[in-house]
Amino acid sequence: MRSPTYAHAVAQLAQRLGPPFQDTGGMPQMRATLMSAALVTEAVRKMRQGAAGLKPRLDALESQPAGWSAWEQWQAERPGLEADLLYLPDEQQLALQQRLQALGSQILGAAVADLVASAPPASGGMPAWPEIKRRIALLARITDPSAPVQAARTELLARRDALVDGVAAVLRAELDAVPATAAGNAALPAWYGRFNAELPDPELRQLPGAQALWRDFLRRRADQMALMQPQWLARVQAAPDNAALAAMQREMFPLPGDLNTPTGVQINAAMNERREQFHKASVLGAQAQAAPAVAAVERGRPTAATTAGSGEPTAEEMYDALQAKLKQFAANTAELQTQGCGAVKNRSNNPMDAMACLAGSLANSHGGAQPMRISQFQKLACAPASGQPGWVCDYLMGFSGGMVTAMGTLGSMAASGQRSQSRFIRSGTGWISLPMEKR
Repeated sequence: MRSPTYAHAVAQLAQRLGPPFQDTGGMPQMRATLMSAALVTEAVRKMRQGAAGLKPRLDALESQPAGWSAWEQWQAERPGLEADLLYLPDEQQLALQQRLQALGSQILGAAVADLVASAPPASGGMPAWPEIKRRIALLARITDPSAPVQAARTELLARRDALVDGVAAVLRAELDAVPATAAGNAALPAWYGRFNAELPDPELRQLPGAQALWRDFLRRRADQMALMQPQWLARVQAAPDNAALAAMQREMFPLPGDLNTPTGVQINAAMNERREQFHKASVLGAQAQAAPAVAAVERGRPTAATTAGSGEPTAEEMYDALQAKLKQFAANTAELQTQGCGAVKNRSNNPMDAMACLAGSLANSHGGAQPMRISQFQKLACAPASGQPGWVCDYLMGFSGGMVTAMGTLGSMAASGQRSQSRFIRSGTGWISLPMEKR
């Protein structure tokens, strides 16, 4: 009997005195000695009382009304009861331990039964969900794996699933009533709002009944957008300016994920192409669709050429060839960064991989992720290439975005426009820009 009593006394002593109890000598040691004597006296009193001192407390727990509050009261008092059992003789400990366990099972069984019995039915719809959710959360706090607990959890989860299935059935009927027309496509965003309003808890939207309905909605949305695609493409191609395109994008793609559908990808690409057309027109100005220049310069010597039917590239064709070259450069740079960072993640020891990853990351952090595009362009003159196919053309060009933005001062110089010369060759798909060969 001495060992458990002493252990219990030391535990209470440390709790009452706190950190000073760890000191040695002086006043803390005196307080510890006096408190130890008091605890020993208390232990002797409890041993003399025996089981008679615990039975009234157990009787009070047994007599209180069944329910969750009784379980919480039991949880609060059980540690003290189990600690006081240590003061009793072995034969009394065994009997009271058995009673303690039986009482705990009785109180727990009644508590979980009350949770289920008082829970609202699934037919109550969404107003019933907060109470069902609260009871599921209470059960999650119980670590006891007994059958009553598992049965209560199964019942409440079944009510949750039935509640969602009931709401989903109503929403499915509304979805099925949406016609496969332009008006129906416009009605789907409203249905999306209804879905989120009727199932506001993200937990409910992840359940099988809600997920099946959501997948059906996504398929229906994609089908409706495909139906609208020809009409939308015509509207995009006829858009007068960027403001009109922005308004169309808000109208056509109001829902998250719309741009990721096959139709969304194609319409968005058409919008970007139209935006590029607007940008090109603003850069070229009066040069757009203009006739080729009369004079051309080849290595500083004037060469005669006619404007009509000369075959030289127009300013717009030169712009397109140079812009395609910029896009390819940006794509190659991004690919190098992707490959370099991927190799670094795979523990590559090649310093070139690390440099490519670091350079790309630094550039992106300073605006380098923006697309590269021509910001200024002026065709100066063109002449037939000497001894080579194509035309040699002089032009002024500035560009921005991508590495130009990331380069700061040097980039601003590139954006301001520099005189350049390239050789242009006509291919089956358009004009190609080639660098001048040094001789």
